[in-house]
Amino acid sequence: MTGNEARRGGRLWARVIGLMMLGFIGGALAMIIVNDLIAGIWQEAVLVIAPVSLPVGALAGAGLAGGFGYRRLTRRS
Repeated sequence: MTGNEARRGGRLWARVIGLMMLGFIGGALAMIIVNDLIAGIWQEAVLVIAPVSLPVGALAGAGLAGGFGYRRLTRRS
């Protein structure tokens, strides 16, 4: 592997990890909004759902953003 190939690979993964971080934040924020909506309907459910939904939403957002970002960045035209 030449230096240019290594540099290009490093930039690719830096972009993918950056997208994953944004997806992580977006997923957590989305689950906070969903928890607030559920709290307006059924307050007791938030006690059960909230501790699980925030990390699950954040990891799902990171996985989706990273997966789709990787596909977009490695697509050949």
